[in-house]
Amino acid sequence: MTANTSPNFTTVPPHNGYQTFVNGDSTTAKNLFVAGANGSQIHAINATTSDTVADTIQLFQNNGTSYLIDTVQIPASSGNLAAAHPSATPPINLLSADIASYKILNSTQRIMQLGANETLQGGMTTAVASGKTATIVVYGEDF
Repeated sequence: MTANTSPNFTTVPPHNGYQTFVNGDSTTAKNLFVAGANGSQIHAINATTSDTVADTIQLFQNNGTSYLIDTVQIPASSGNLAAAHPSATPPINLLSADIASYKILNSTQRIMQLGANETLQGGMTTAVASGKTATIVVYGEDF
C-alpha cells in the first residue's frame, strides 16, 4: 500500500449542529450533527442544562445503524451561570471523555471523525425535568 502524499484537510467553512432537549422529548435520540458528503471532523460537543439535577446523554454514531459510543453526565446547571446556582459550572465538552472513537491530537484536544453522511445522535437516558432544557452544540467541519 502506498503512502498518502496528499493530506486531506477540511475544505469548506465550519458548520455546526444544535439541538435542545425538553421534557416532552423523553429519551428519544435526535440528530446532533450530520456529516457532509465527504465526511466531517468534529472539534467540540458542548453541553449545557438549566436542570437543577444532572442529566445524562448517550451519544450514537449512525451510518444506517446506531452505535452507542459514549454515555456522559451533564452536571446540574452546566453552562447556566446566570442561574445563580451555587454549583453552576461552565458548559462541558462531551469530547473530553476518553473513548476509542475519538482521535487524540495532543494531550488536551480530541476530535471525532464521521464518514460520509453519517450522523451523530444524542438521547437523554431519562427525560429532562419539566420546564428545563439541555442544549447540545456541535462544532465541526466537512472534508
